[in-house]
Amino acid sequence: IGLYGEKGHLDTLKIFKRLPVSKATFISVGHTRPGEGNYDEFSRQAESVNIRRKFIGKRVVMVDGNEREDIRDLLKMSDVFVFLSHQADHHG
Repeated sequence: IGLYGEKGHLDTLKIFKRLPVSKATFISVGHTRPGEGNYDEFSRQAESVNIRRKFIGKRVVMVDGNEREDIRDLLKMSDVFVFLSHQADHHG
C-alpha cells in the first residue's frame, strides 16, 4: 500500500515469484501513476508473471490505492499481508 518504489512492491513481487506454491494471487495496492516510482517496472513484471508458463497458477493484480474502502475489503479477504517499506539508514 503506497507509492510504487517506496513501499517494497518490487521486492514483494520477487518473493512472490519464488514462493513454492502452485496457486496464489498477489494483490498489490498502490498509487497507480504510470511513470512515477517503480510503477512501470512493476506493471511490466506483473504482466510477465500473468502470461508466462513458468508461473501458471500465480496471478498478480494491481489495485489503485486511493479507495480506502476497497483497501479495507481487500485486507479482510487476505490470507497474508506483507508490507515491506524502504527506509533510509539514519545511523550513519
